[in-house]
Amino acid sequence: MKILHVGTFPFPSPQGSQVYVKSILEGLSDLGHEVSLLCYGHGYGDAPPNIRIIRTPKIPFYQNMRAGPDWVKPIIDALMIPLLRKERPDVIHVHNYEAPLVAKMADMLRRSSIPIVYSAHNLMEEELPSYFEGKRRRTFMSYFGRVLDRWVPQMTDHCIVLSEVGKRKLEELGCKNVSLIYPGIAESEFEGILPQELPEGPWVIYAGNPDQYQDLDILMEAMSFLPEVGLVMVSASDTREWIRKGEGRTLHIQTQNFKEVCGYLQKAHVGVLPRVQCSGFPIKILNYLAMGLPVVCSEGSKIDAPSVFSVPNHSPEKMAKKISWFLSEEERRRELGLEGQRFVFKELSWKKQAERLEEIYQAEINRQKS
Repeated sequence: MKILHVGTFPFPSPQGSQVYVKSILEGLSDLGHEVSLLCYGHGYGDAPPNIRIIRTPKIPFYQNMRAGPDWVKPIIDALMIPLLRKERPDVIHVHNYEAPLVAKMADMLRRSSIPIVYSAHNLMEEELPSYFEGKRRRTFMSYFGRVLDRWVPQMTDHCIVLSEVGKRKLEELGCKNVSLIYPGIAESEFEGILPQELPEGPWVIYAGNPDQYQDLDILMEAMSFLPEVGLVMVSASDTREWIRKGEGRTLHIQTQNFKEVCGYLQKAHVGVLPRVQCSGFPIKILNYLAMGLPVVCSEGSKIDAPSVFSVPNHSPEKMAKKISWFLSEEERRRELGLEGQRFVFKELSWKKQAERLEEIYQAEINRQKS
C-alpha cells in the first residue's frame, strides 16, 4: 500500500505531534508499506531512513518549531498544495487542522479523489483561545475553534482520535466515521540513553512545549509548596518565560535531541503534566512512563495507565501533595515506575497502532472503489 502522510509542521522534532507521527510512519513501514511524509522544509535531527520525506521549500530565516498560528505558516501550507497534487498514493493521512484543507485543495486540482484519513491531535475549541490575550478574544476564538471542530474533520473520510473524550466530542459534532487508536512507541527508541547530569535532587520534570494550553502556571504555583524540590523544564523551545513562585531551584534546558530529553527523564524522580483539557493523548506521558517515571497530572490529562495519578484540575496544592507523597515513598515510586514502563511497552506499541490503521486505510480504499 502507498501511504502518504501530510503534516503541517516541521519534522523531525521532539514535540508531541511529531513524535506521534514518527511512530505511525515507522510502524507502517515495518509492516511493509511504502510510506511518505509531506512536511515543512525545516526540522531538527535525522528523519527515519526508511521513510520518504517530501519537504516544502525553506523560508529564509524561518525556523519556528512551536505550535500555534503565525503569518508564515499559511504560506508554507500553500506551498504544500502543488507538491501534494503530484502524488498518487492509495490513501492520504493528514495531521493538524491545516492539512485537511491542503489535501482537499490538492484533490480538486488533481481532479481525482483519494481517501483522506484525519488524525485529530486536539480540538480547536480548547486550544485556539490559549494563543490569544483578553477575555473577548479568547471567547471569540473558542467559538471559532468549535466551528473548525465541526467543519474540518468532516472534510475527510475517517477521523482517528487519541482519547475517549475526543471521540465523544467529534461524534457530538456530527462526525460519522470516528475511530479511537492510542499512540504507540517502540522500546528501541528508549535504548542506549545516556543519563544527563543533574545536581543532587529530588527533581520534578516537565518535558514538553511551553505553550499556554499546557497550563504551566498551575505547575509553577504547585512548586511554591515544594521549595526543597527542584524543577527541570526540558523543551525544544525556550521555557524561561515560566518562573516558579517562591523559593526553589529551576533548570531551563532547551534541546531538540530526543535522546538528551530521555537522559534528563532518567535522572528525574517524578514527571508532571498540569494541562487541564486534553482531547488528544499527551505523548509526554508515554515518554515519562517509558523511562520509568511515575506521573502526576491534572485530571483533564489523565490516561488509563499504571503509575499515572491525577489531581483535580486547577489544584496546585493537591498537585504538590501528590508529588511530595511520591518523593517520600522511594521504594513504592520505583515499583510504580517499573509497572508503568512494562505496561507502555506491552500495550502501546508501534505495531498494534499500525495494524489498526492498516485496517482503516484498506476499508476506506475499498469504500472509495465501490
